[in-house]
This record gives sequence, structure tokens and C-alpha cells, in this order.
Amino acid sequence: MSQPETGLSDVLFMLPPDAQLVEVGDLSLRLQAKIGPAPPGHVVVSRPGFRVTTRLVSAELARLMDRFREPRSFVEAVLDFSQAEARDPFATLEDAFDALATLVDGRVLVPADSPDAQAIAPSLAAGQAFGAYEIVLLVQALEDGEVYRALAPDETPVALKIARPGDRLSFAHEARILRQLGGGGDSPRLLELGEAHERRFLAMEWRPGAPIAAAAQQARASGDRRRLHRLVSRLLAAYGRLHARGVVHGDIHPGNILMAEDGRITLLDFGRARAGVTGGADISRAGIAHFYEPEMAAALAADRLPPAVTPKGEQAAVAALAYLLLTGLPTVDATAEHAELLVRIARRPPLPFTARGIEAWPAAEAVLIRALAKDPAERFTTMAAFAEAFAAAGPARRRTRRPPSADALLGAALDRAGEVWADASELEALRLGWLALRAALAWSDVDLLAAADVWSARAGDDWRAQAVRAHVARARCDRSGEARALEAFTQRAPPGDAPLAVLARLMDGAGARDIEPTPFATWAADRLYAAMVAGRPVMRDHLALARAGLLPLPDMLGALAALPPGAGDADLWALAHDAYAEPAFAERAAVAARRSNDIYDLLRVHQLTGETDWLVAARRQAHGAARQAPAGSLDLGLALRLIELETPYRSVRPPFDWL
Repeated sequence: MSQPETGLSDVLFMLPPDAQLVEVGDLSLRLQAKIGPAPPGHVVVSRPGFRVTTRLVSAELARLMDRFREPRSFVEAVLDFSQAEARDPFATLEDAFDALATLVDGRVLVPADSPDAQAIAPSLAAGQAFGAYEIVLLVQALEDGEVYRALAPDETPVALKIARPGDRLSFAHEARILRQLGGGGDSPRLLELGEAHERRFLAMEWRPGAPIAAAAQQARASGDRRRLHRLVSRLLAAYGRLHARGVVHGDIHPGNILMAEDGRITLLDFGRARAGVTGGADISRAGIAHFYEPEMAAALAADRLPPAVTPKGEQAAVAALAYLLLTGLPTVDATAEHAELLVRIARRPPLPFTARGIEAWPAAEAVLIRALAKDPAERFTTMAAFAEAFAAAGPARRRTRRPPSADALLGAALDRAGEVWADASELEALRLGWLALRAALAWSDVDLLAAADVWSARAGDDWRAQAVRAHVARARCDRSGEARALEAFTQRAPPGDAPLAVLARLMDGAGARDIEPTPFATWAADRLYAAMVAGRPVMRDHLALARAGLLPLPDMLGALAALPPGAGDADLWALAHDAYAEPAFAERAAVAARRSNDIYDLLRVHQLTGETDWLVAARRQAHGAARQAPAGSLDLGLALRLIELETPYRSVRPPFDWL
């Protein structure tokens, strides 16, 4: 967007007709969970089809933005808003000017007479002629251009990239890059750079394939790590070959990569690519924040000009993409605030796979950590070296076996859990229901899940039984059953703060399962306040509830740091590290786990750090206890620990002290 010659206050701006302002509370629960905790009334501003960063704004700013549905100057909009809200217009203009200027810079508010003020709509229809080509279907529509599948005169399918009417986009730079690459490898072959109907266009070889994210999701869903490793290895090798030819892509995200059925990778959209030596600043750089290299994120967080793309910078961006393909999640936790996300990318290390509930992959993670290093000098020397290192980091075969005594003990416990017709007290039914559930999740066993359902139904009607029922309903994807059990849990929970940690575990990820969190957040806030008034410690519960998205993250960094050595257990310090990413908190969690030597603490630190030594220690302790157990004994507590060792990256401590 060209900057107006007059001051911002003199220009007529408007909110484009396709701009969407949606209150966070009106979004789907899945999207609310993805955004994370947001202040009440905050609004998400987006513009589908435009390269505009989705933003989170206050309700007050959203109401002011709504005044720009018709062309207005800043002064006119502020006067109208101030009159409607009985505010001082001078104070409002002073308070809002910087925020409005930021929205202009982000192309959310646009000059009323600019092309950006128009809604996106396809300009060509199927069957229509465009130059020598016949339009088949629209593939993508953006603010400055469209991509169509078309047919050449010989009926060969082609990809046709066309500038919008009146847009000055020339595609000359992208054509030069494609011409340099020559096609036939990881990029489509350039067919023609031309103009028709006063619109510039780029015709390229049509490459079959599906978005690489879809192929990776299929591999993750099937649990096929070898297939996933091949996929990411091919991706890295393709970028390695690109860099070896002196080109950096400049726009890394999964939408720019196709994967054919035979595994062939195609890199798309070279409009931001650079050839030769790069350096300095590049005001034109854009992209998706999760794939920014740390130096790009740091520059934007500090309001500096973004650096030009470099091979080592792109290495980190591709590593972030590889992490996403391997785990289905970004390298750092998402946050509702864009500025905070930039800070996390710039400063925080990538989360271990185990912290994402995914089995550790030490060799692959070590390669990604190096490629994602905050200091570019610590990354691989070249993209090809990165690709070679990852190719050598294939998944290892699982070799750990339980001793016969552990198999016997576990078999006895599972046999008991499967005897759903047998007599049992409510307490034993509760224990067996939880054990059957954890075993069902570890081995994907539908019969054990059915047993867990029966046992939990026979476990009485108190709050503990409702908690187990909620967990079982969640495993069965029974959303209504989970919601009923959660409501019953809050109704039956005894006075005190003991159930708060249990609720936090129950509500973890509830938004993605369409469980309305508001009544549970209110219940938790009331319980937490009562505990604080009574002088009971609330640090752990507050952190757990914040992690579950029920309460805002508390400002307790200072209070945590002031705790004396030896204070707090591994779970407290792990929650603190999850919240604040302070390395000292991870170390204190490790110290506490060594001190307790508790299997659940050891596994929690394994999840926190991804280090396998903690898993080895937990296995050693559990297998040792199984060897010492009397033959034929039925130790449900030890059996449960053995079950948790089957999927240590998803292990959880039992919600109550009854095992």
C-alpha cells in the first residue's frame, strides 16, 4: 500500500467490506482454545484472502473500528465514537491514534480510494478464455492476484497466476527465479510471462500433489514415524537443493509445498525468493509468524525493520515447519497476543516433543534444536547439512522389555479390570475404572475402554467418580457425557481447594472438544479465592488452572523465585516452567524429582525436558518393584505405574491419592 502524502489524520479510511470482527466468545470453542486466554470482550479482526495478520483488539477499539464501515478520517470517527460513548474526544484521539495507525500499517484500515478497500472476488469463470489459455477452476484468490488451473492450447494443464485488474504486480521477479531454477526438479517449470486483457500473468507447469501438511497428518495419524521421517527428509533435501543453487525461498509455510503420491516435493510461490547474497533489512518481508526465524521475530518485536532473508535464517524457518509436520504443533505455545508470540519465538527454545504429549524422538529433536538455535552461527553451515543430519536421525526401534515379574503383575491387574461382572466396592471400582482407562489409552484397546466405562458407572456418585466418568467419556468422544460428568463434579466436590487440580486436568483442552469453559472457570475462580482468603497455598492450583485456560496466567514469577531451596515438588516447578519458560524452574523440577524418586515425578520431568534419562530411571524403579513383589500379588498401584510407562510422554499422575 502506498503511503499517503498527507498526514494520517487527513485521509479518509475505511474498514473493508470483507473484514471480519468477531468477539472471542462467539468463536467456536476449538478456536477459543487455540487463541488461549483473552480478556473479556476482546475481538478477533481478520480479512480472509488477504495477507493480513489476524489481530486481537479490545472491545473498545473494535467499537471505534466499526465507525470506519463508511469512509471517515481519524478525527471524524473519534468524534462520532466519543459522542456515542460520552467520552472526551481529545483524550480518546490521543489514546487511540497509535492503535489506529498500527491498524493502517497492518492494512486492516485502508484508504477509501485504494484497491485494498475492495472485497476479493474471482474475476474469471470456468471455461472463460484468458489469452491462449482456458480457465478450468480457481485455485486461490488473494488481494493482488489469482491462481487458476487452466488448459494450454494443446490441452496440457498449466498453473496460471494472474494479477488482479488494475494491479501493478508484474511477476517479473518470480519469473527470473523460476527461469534460474529451470524447472524439472523441486520447482515448476516456467512456461510464459506475459500480459492479456491488460493483466500480467505467469504460466507454469501444473504439478500434481496435495498440501504437505495433509500428507504429514496422515502419517501422524497412522503412527508411521518412518513415513513421517521420509516426508520431512525429502522436504529438507528440496530446500537444500534450492539453497545450493543460490536461492532462498523467503516465504516458508506449509501452503507453499505440495507432495505427490510418489513422494515428490514441489516448492511453490517464489514471489519473495532472493538469489545471491542477502543481508541488511527488507521492509517487504512478510509471512506467518510461527515460521519466522528468531532474528526476524526479535526485530518485529522491537519495532525494527525486518532483516532480509538469509540461508541460515531460512534454515530456522524450515526447521519450524519440520517441527510442525512431525508434531502437528508449532515450536512454542500459541498466544492470543501477536507481540507475545514474537517474543516467545525470539527467546524460547522449541518445546520437547514430550511436552506436546508426543513420544520423544531424541535424534530428530537434537537436529531441529540446532537448526532452530537463536544464534545463526550455531545452526548448520548449510541447509544441505541440516537435511543430511535429519536424514540420519530416523526413528529408533523400541527395545525396552518388561521383566517377566512385571508382565505377571500387569496381567493379573488387567485380568481383574476385565472382570466387570465381579463384585467390588465403590472404591475398588473407582481404582479399576481408572486403571482400565489408562490401559485402554496406552494400548488403544476398545475392550478395556468398555471395562473402564462399566467400572466408573459402578464407582458411586461422588466427585471422584464423576471425574473418572468425565475422563472415560472424553476417551470415548462422548461430549455430552463428558459435559454431564463435569457439571456433576462441580456440584458434588467437597469444600476446599483439593478438587481444583483435578478440574484443571479435566478441562485441559476442553475448548477443542466443544466444552463451554465459562461456568467451570467461574467455579474455579470462586474456589481459588476462598483458598487464598483462608491462607492456603494456591500457587500450584493457580498455575494448573491457567495452563488449562480457565484462568489468566498469574504474575507470580517473583514469588516462585523467592521460594527457598527444597520448597515445592516436581509438579509445581514443571507447571511454573510451562508457564514462564524459566530454565531455573526446570532445574528445580529436576532437583525435586531426584529428591522424591517418585515414578510420576520422574516421568513429569521426562515430559518437561524430553531427556530419556528420566524415563530410564522410572523404568528401573518400576521394574525393580515388580521383581520384589510377591508372586501372584495384585498391586494395582504398581500395575498403573507399569501402564504409564507404556506411553510416558502422555503419563499422568492419578487424580486422587487412592492408588
